[in-house]
Amino acid sequence: MSKITRLVLALVCLLAAGVLAGCTQPQERAEFLPEAANDQQLAILPEDWQFLTTDWQEAENVPELLLVQGEENIRPMQFGYSWSHYIDREKGEVQGFIACGMHPLDAQPDLPKLEPGESVTLVWQAEPTQYGVTAYAYDEWQQRTCGNTEPEEITHTNVALLEGLISFDLLADEHSYVYVIDAKWQDENAPGLGGSSEWAFYVE
Repeated sequence: MSKITRLVLALVCLLAAGVLAGCTQPQERAEFLPEAANDQQLAILPEDWQFLTTDWQEAENVPELLLVQGEENIRPMQFGYSWSHYIDREKGEVQGFIACGMHPLDAQPDLPKLEPGESVTLVWQAEPTQYGVTAYAYDEWQQRTCGNTEPEEITHTNVALLEGLISFDLLADEHSYVYVIDAKWQDENAPGLGGSSEWAFYVE
């Protein structure tokens, strides 16, 4: 066996050993997945639910949001949104779209309903750079005396303005609430990409 042949065989063996080692070592949990403590919540997500493993800047649509309460997963209703993404990063080609929608308070009868006082977890398909959750007193909205009353003029509570996976307790008092979630995906290095979206659900 020639010296060159022996070197080639040795190299092949090293590469094979490296591949096998990589297969046998446990992979670290990806950063975009919830922590191990939330594995129980992950287990009740829909079978078709997929976290975005690629940069959200190349996602064709606004990343989805799912609510988890107890043993159930609920898709909140989506309202107005805007989104721009790369269709060719190397060429810098971007595609975008905008969709307008009514305020969620006006769509209350069609909103998914959650239980008051219970904890709810927001599970993002791709973590936004910023989001906020506001609870609007729907019973006050129903009883408003002026047809042009602004949502901000009724009782509203800022529930959360945080980053990452979050769980919080839904309000349980004399009001019924429409919860509105506003999320943004932004990158200061690429200001023309990403966008925002609004979702809502109802608690009574």
